[in-house]
Parts: sequence; C-alpha cells; structure tokens
Amino acid sequence: MRTFAAATVRLLTLALLCRAASLSAAEPSAWKIDPQPALAAGEIGNWDDFAIRDVAVLRLKNKWLMLYKGISLSEVERVCALGIAESANGVTWRKLLEEPAIPLKTDEEPSSPCLTFWNDGFRAAYVVHPLPHDNEESERLASRVELASSKDGLVWQPLGTLAGLSFKIPDFIFLRISLYADGGLLHLWWIGINQNGKPALCHSVSRDGLTWSNPNMQPAAAIDSREILGARVYPSGDFFVLVYLASDSPNKVEIVTKISRDAVTWQAKGPPEFVLPTADSRNISMPEMIFTPEGARLFYSETQLGESGFRGAVLRSAFCPKSEYAK
Repeated sequence: MRTFAAATVRLLTLALLCRAASLSAAEPSAWKIDPQPALAAGEIGNWDDFAIRDVAVLRLKNKWLMLYKGISLSEVERVCALGIAESANGVTWRKLLEEPAIPLKTDEEPSSPCLTFWNDGFRAAYVVHPLPHDNEESERLASRVELASSKDGLVWQPLGTLAGLSFKIPDFIFLRISLYADGGLLHLWWIGINQNGKPALCHSVSRDGLTWSNPNMQPAAAIDSREILGARVYPSGDFFVLVYLASDSPNKVEIVTKISRDAVTWQAKGPPEFVLPTADSRNISMPEMIFTPEGARLFYSETQLGESGFRGAVLRSAFCPKSEYAK
C-alpha cells in the first residue's frame, strides 16, 4: 500500500493550491452558496473523520437521501467507505449511521456514487479504484463499477461487479458514472472512448441490472470544445438534463448544464456555469445537481484549511433560483 507520508504530502499540496484558487475565484451571481456545509467530516476517531467527498442525492416524496464518500485518516492508513445521510429540505443534513453503509477493503477507494429508486427498492452504483502499492505509484490500475441494493436505504447488500461493459476512458480523467431508473429501465452514462479513440458520452440501459446494452456513443467534442471530465444525466419529463465538468485549464473546472429532447442534440439551457477551481482536474469530485420546482441545488466537495493546516474536505451546497434560468 502506498505510504502514509507520500499520500499526505500529495494531499496537502493539492489542498493549498485548491484553497488559493478558491480565494481568487468570483462566485457566480446567480448561485447562492449556503453559509454552512451541507455535511462535514465526523469527530476524530469516526470512520469519516477526515473528509466528505463524492456524493449521490435522491429526492423522494417526503425527504432527501444521500450516499456519500467518507474518508478517515490516521498515522497508519487512509480508509474510505460510503455512508448514508438524509434531509427534510436538501439544506440541513444528518448522518443516519455511525458506521459505513457500504464498507470497502483498505486497499480500495470508492468514487462517483449513484443512487436511484428501482423496483420497490434502492439501487446504488459506484466506482472502485484499487490503490497502488509502494512500487506501483506510476501504474494506472483498472477501476471497476460495483452495484448494491437496499430495501430501506440503510441496510445495503453488495451485488458484485457490473459485468458486460467495457469502461475504456480517456487518459486525462478517472472513471465517473451516472445511474438512474426511468420507465422500468436502468440507465448508465459515463465518459468513455469511441471506436475512433476519441472521448465520447456513453449510454447503456438494462432491464434487470445484470445484462446491459451495447452503449450508444456521442463524440464529446460535439457537446463541448473543452475537455469533459465527467457527466451526469437526469430525466426530466420530455427532456434529458446533462450536467458535466468541463475544463480548458488544469486549475479551473466549470459545472455546465444542457438539455435535450433526444439525448443527442444538447442546448445550453439551465443554470449558469458554476466555477470549481482545482489544483488537479483529474482528482476533482463529481458534483450532484438536483432540480426542484424552485430551482437547482448543487452539491460539491470543498477542501478545508484549519489553524493546524490541511483538514480534509466538507460538502458544500449552492442554490440557483429557477427565475435565473427559466426565462
């Protein structure tokens, strides 16, 4: 396993650069960032005592449910797992469990969790990255997509690795996925590589969660001239909503929203772009955007610096009123 010292130095460097970039960035006027974190790291000694990173949010009839990546850090190791939180309004959140809802091995790290309601139960999908060992720092290890199910959103049963799909991705990103249920089908989206070796928005469907269709692939360049680092797609009535990370600079990433009737021709409508300054666009967490009758609510991870230095990350929330983009 990679050494604690090397990992800490790398994280601290990224934190300092991210913080410096954040201080110099102007907040988009249409977006209002909530003053308090939506979710913060746990108390020292808890399984999520260092950072809150990637999240998935599901808006239900009477509450909001969140699957989040928590990180604990000690002098010995860095351990990651997935936890559960809920909210009555999408603003104030509380953690439901004192332990992880979906634990992982100590030499694995989850990212890009997705959460949906399907066939009278909850279904989760998330990417698992094997952590390199000391002699494998330069080696890019293969990532995989794991599935899990739950009847109540609290107790989760692993379903194993998603099989039958090849997740070849561009060299400049990590694998990031999007999963939702619609019309009895499960839909999976990700940024991959097409037959010409070019980045593409990939889409596959399944009726049973086991067998998946050959993915449709749309060239990413047809959507945006910038590099697309990750994408999430949301069904909305007769439309599809595409929310993606776009970058034309190593230190700057924008969250972009577009809509489409056919999931092929995307129009630049929706909330204005939200800037996420970062020291390393490859390592940025995939944000989550939830649309309500009042507007769009965005969840993203923010690196923290305390009096004693680097203190992990918290989950931030921002809101854009519908009046700002539905004109």
